[in-house]
Amino acid sequence: MIAVIATVIGMTVIGLPVTLAIDRDVRRGALVGLSFLYGGGAVYLVMLLLPWRLPLIVLTLLAISAIAWSIARRSHSERAAEAGGATPVSPALRVLSAIADALTLLTLAGYAFFATLARPWEWDFAAVWGLKARVFFEHGGIDWRFLESRWNDFQHSEYPLLLPFHFDFVALLSGGWNDRWLGLLFVAYAGALVLIVREMTARELPSPFPALITLVMAGLACTRYVGMAEGPFIAFATAAILLLRSGRFVHAAMLFGFAATSKQEGLTLLMAAVAALVVARRWRDAVRLWPAAVIAAPWWIFVFEHHLRSYLATSGVLDRAITRLAQSWDFAMFLFTWTPDGKLWIVILVAILVARGVDRRREAPYLLLLALQVAAILFAYLTTPYGVQWHIATSWPRLERQIIPAATWLALLLLAKTFVRENNHAHAEARPDL
Repeated sequence: MIAVIATVIGMTVIGLPVTLAIDRDVRRGALVGLSFLYGGGAVYLVMLLLPWRLPLIVLTLLAISAIAWSIARRSHSERAAEAGGATPVSPALRVLSAIADALTLLTLAGYAFFATLARPWEWDFAAVWGLKARVFFEHGGIDWRFLESRWNDFQHSEYPLLLPFHFDFVALLSGGWNDRWLGLLFVAYAGALVLIVREMTARELPSPFPALITLVMAGLACTRYVGMAEGPFIAFATAAILLLRSGRFVHAAMLFGFAATSKQEGLTLLMAAVAALVVARRWRDAVRLWPAAVIAAPWWIFVFEHHLRSYLATSGVLDRAITRLAQSWDFAMFLFTWTPDGKLWIVILVAILVARGVDRRREAPYLLLLALQVAAILFAYLTTPYGVQWHIATSWPRLERQIIPAATWLALLLLAKTFVRENNHAHAEARPDL
């Protein structure tokens, strides 16, 4: 337990100067949440590119932190102060907001209990994420022979390695492999996202909406798939979308990049973001996401260099897609059957439909982003070499929960703005980054 707590604290401390170097205007909870995520990203990059010697890894991370701190000290905030003063809040609304915040903390506390009841229990932890981390730790680095062996295809060699590296960083700090308390990492991922959501929502809406929306988002941030990459991916991906729509492009690019190092879906999410911005004729904004490609590139270069092929790349892709499109009704019905959050999706769609037209148009690029991400997942099901029903049943309930936090936040934001006077909105329009 001590090693995991030390890892969470260490990542946050390492990431703090990085966050401030990017943007001196980040405040309160968002500063803590982003610092943890950036610290986790730094751990991934260092362990991917350097030999696994704990003193070398720690010194490199401290050097990154020191350089970032030097940049942060020399930089000066150029952002204008938030438009308008604080809206007066009645005592009743303050109490409601405090109750919602308390319930959010209770949700995270309950999740901490759930995530640490036992060692991670998911099959994919034992066969993919945890297995890789244990093999790499015993090997003293990435075991390319293990990843390249055709006998080990079950563990998906091409999957990005941010989560296994976090497991291994804990093992290096503790001096041995012990997965008993790794669930605390997932509490930290969820907590980081909750802090970011709380702060970003407060920039948009008056009290008590930020607290109430954050309470809803807390349950979605706390993934039940402890030990799998859904934890970090949901945190990075959702935060990336929130920061993108607020015009903080450096943050968004960094977060999209680390999402792409967490799961394969992170790469399609980045492409969806670029495509959505291009469709919205925001070419310059699309180009400003280039740091994401730089962060994601090293792993995918290794994938091609070591011939780590995805199962989706097997021959006959077009034939399989055509065959399954001919059975599109059965495909759609089976997908609906295995959607655990069907009622929530209906609420999201209704919220979008009843929102004011001006707000809906403002959020159109981000709604398109999510639609493109869903389309990419569905395309994978149409082309999978496995039985499509088996593939949907074993993965769609998990994959749709990667997307639903951002979709829920956008829907709740649109719904809240429908009932809040325009002059009470603290708009987060696109602003130039530092």
